[in-house]
Amino acid sequence: MKVIYTNWFIPKRFAAYNLIIVCFIRPEFKYDKGLHDHEYVHYLQWKRHPFTFPFMYLFNKTYRYCMEVEAYAAQLVWYEGRPNVDAKAKQFASLICNNYGLEDHTEDYTEQLLTFEITQGRTGEVLYDKFK
Repeated sequence: MKVIYTNWFIPKRFAAYNLIIVCFIRPEFKYDKGLHDHEYVHYLQWKRHPFTFPFMYLFNKTYRYCMEVEAYAAQLVWYEGRPNVDAKAKQFASLICNNYGLEDHTEDYTEQLLTFEITQGRTGEVLYDKFK
C-alpha cells in the first residue's frame, strides 16, 4: 500500500482516505501509528476479498460497520494501558456511527464492541457473519 501525505483527496471529516492500494493521510497525522494501522487494516480487508470488498463496503451498511469496527479496533490497540483508552473508544464509536452513514448503530454498543474486539483479534468478516 502506497501512503501519500497530503490534504488533497481527503474528505474534511476524515484524517485519512484509503483508495485500496493508495492511502492519503493528512500531514499532521504522519506519525500516528494507530491511524496507519487503521488504514492498513482496510488494505488487508481488500486483499482478503479483492473483488467483493469495494462493493460490499460501499453498498452494505452492516458490512461497512463491521469493517470499520475491525479497523478502529486496530487503531485503539495503540491506546491500551493508557489513561485515555476509554475516551478514545468512545470517540472512535462516535466516528463509526456518525461519519460513515451508520447512524442506525448505537455509540454505546459500538464502544463495547470495539473494546471487546481488541481482546479477540477477530476480523470484520467474523463480525459480519454474526450480524447476518
